[in-house]
Amino acid sequence: MPDPVAPTWEAAAAVLDAAPICHVAFTEGGLPRVLPAVHARLGTTLYFHGSPASTVLRAAASGAPLC
Repeated sequence: MPDPVAPTWEAAAAVLDAAPICHVAFTEGGLPRVLPAVHARLGTTLYFHGSPASTVLRAAASGAPLC
């Protein structure tokens, strides 16, 4: 498996491509949240699978920084 501490986009992309799920971190109401998500990558675009009502997708749609 690729190094999970990725110093470059190429290294990060290799980790994402090797994993069936990822974990998305963000803040909600001033509190940190980390939730699992199913993802797909196309080039430099990362897509998350889920309902528009999901916490992760609402955070992404609001423009909140994701990690």
